[in-house]
Amino acid sequence: MIDRSIRNSTLMVFALLFAFGSLTGCVTRQADTRIALLDRLGSELKYGEPRTIRSVSGEGGAEVAPLSVTVPLRNVRRSGDLILQYRFTFYDANGVPMRPESSPQRVLIPAGGERTARGAALDAGAVDWRLEVQRSRAR
Repeated sequence: MIDRSIRNSTLMVFALLFAFGSLTGCVTRQADTRIALLDRLGSELKYGEPRTIRSVSGEGGAEVAPLSVTVPLRNVRRSGDLILQYRFTFYDANGVPMRPESSPQRVLIPAGGERTARGAALDAGAVDWRLEVQRSRAR
């Protein structure tokens, strides 16, 4: 009788651990704080893993290529296009925005479709970035 009770308790613990592990495995990855979806776009637009290409050092340690970033954007609506504009801001090693800022880029993403936001710093001193996406203001 005691062995059966211990076995049932052990099975219950394993079942709970399995259930907890299954639930925590379903948690989506943490949001990237460098990407801002404005205008309540969070329910209509999802983004994928950003790809960053860092500056490449040339002879003597000189930076020869600026930081560039691509971010996949997906319209998760079942119908209706999303007409968006996005802008990358690049930052130096002190966290100061680099000038000149990039111009807003306009993109149309059809329902269920995906497009890639692309940005490149103009200066090889860029070490970080931020992407803001909002509904297009232009008609």
